Amino acid sequence: MANYSTDLDLVEIIPTIMNMGDSSYTVFHTQAKDDVDRILRAQWYPNEAADRGIDTSTTYFDADNLDAAELQKLSAYKALELIFRSKVKPGPASDMYEKLMLLYRDYFTKELDALMKGGISYDWDEDGTIDEDEQYSPRKRRLKRT
Repeated sequence: MANYSTDLDLVEIIPTIMNMGDSSYTVFHTQAKDDVDRILRAQWYPNEAADRGIDTSTTYFDADNLDAAELQKLSAYKALELIFRSKVKPGPASDMYEKLMLLYRDYFTKELDALMKGGISYDWDEDGTIDEDEQYSPRKRRLKRT
C-alpha cells in the first residue's frame, strides 16, 4: 500500500512547506506510515480483533485492509513531526524547529486519540471492500452475564 499522506497534504497544512529547501518529503511519509501501522498493530488491532472473535495468533494485522483516506491527516501530522525533528539543531537552546516538532507531535497524538475513540475502518473479511459493519466501530466493552 502507498503512503497515507503526500506532500500535497503537507501543503494543505503548511502552504510554505515546500519552500524549506527540500523538493520532496517522501521518505518522511514512508516513515510516518510505518509508525502509524506499528501503533495500530500494537494498540488497536489486538483489542478490536478480539472483540470480533478473531484469533490474532493466526490472523495478522494487514495495513492493506485499512482505509488509507481515514489515516491521511494522522500520517501528515507524523510526517511534519519527523520533518521538523530532522531540522532541529543540537544544543541546549530550543529552536523554532523543535517547537514545531513538538506541536505536530501533539497534533498527531490528539488525532490518534480521536481515531481510536471514534473507530477505525478495516476490511475484516478481506473481500476488498470495507462494509458498513467494518466501518468506524468505536471500542465497546460490555459485561456479559452468564
